[in-house]
Amino acid sequence: VYRTMDGAQSWQPIGRLPLGVEGDDWASYALMGLDGHLWVATWRAGPSPNNIYRSAERVDEVLAVAGEAGPHTRSARLSVRPNPTGGPVAVRLVLDVPAPTARVTVVDALGRQVAVLHDGPLATGERTFTADTASLPAGVYLVRVEGVGVAATARFTVSR
Repeated sequence: VYRTMDGAQSWQPIGRLPLGVEGDDWASYALMGLDGHLWVATWRAGPSPNNIYRSAERVDEVLAVAGEAGPHTRSARLSVRPNPTGGPVAVRLVLDVPAPTARVTVVDALGRQVAVLHDGPLATGERTFTADTASLPAGVYLVRVEGVGVAATARFTVSR
């Protein structure tokens, strides 16, 4: 994990320890960036500055853990293979509990929706969706699953 204290002008490595181990940082916002790294903004009580952290390595799979993002968040695991790709991709989604409504979409680097892979309820367990990338230009894309109590994002690259 790297830390910036000057608005992302410079970054210092701080190690692999989870937040909260070395101080009173509270993670207030986390997302997977378009660069493939996990970004976390923190809030610290007192006169100390707030911080932004970035994972040292790219993240291929994001896990939303029940109870961490709110009372209705469910455990979801999302991955995309092959990555990078020049053809179809398999989007693997695993839910530990059912989601009464969920939408699985593909968005481009500007956040524009380019495909809907699923829209409706999702049962517990594993399922695979296929996304055809033949009509997409080369670039970075995100697969998102969002719905009642479920949220996860995975990044993939289309290369030609």
